[in-house]
Amino acid sequence: MNLVTLKRTVCLVLLTAFMNGSLSAETPLTPETYVTIDLSAQAVTVEGIYQRLVRLQENPYDDEDQLRVGQMVQNEVGLIFDEYGVTKTEFLKYGAAHESEINQWLQENPSTAREYDALKQRRTTLSNQIRAIKE
Repeated sequence: MNLVTLKRTVCLVLLTAFMNGSLSAETPLTPETYVTIDLSAQAVTVEGIYQRLVRLQENPYDDEDQLRVGQMVQNEVGLIFDEYGVTKTEFLKYGAAHESEINQWLQENPSTAREYDALKQRRTTLSNQIRAIKE
């Protein structure tokens, strides 16, 4: 899945949820919404790392292209926060203040915890490949 497809998918899911009334204009953060936002942001980030790797393999000296991909990823992550009506700062504060509740929720939802693990593993693999090309 490329970055554009992922963006469209995330937007459609969020739009559908909003239209069905399951998201309000002021969605309070809960452990579940925190995890949903975090997984979405991490998925976009990992896809961006993949795009950087592909482009780096094609043209290892195009630093401007690498910066463009990074900016696209930041914009996409910003859209995710916007869709849920939270700022990055609010999100980070909630995560720090409610870490134990979030961890408890993840223990109660092991399939979601596995999604985190899979994203972490993919991110590490892709980052190592990028590092190897740059060395």
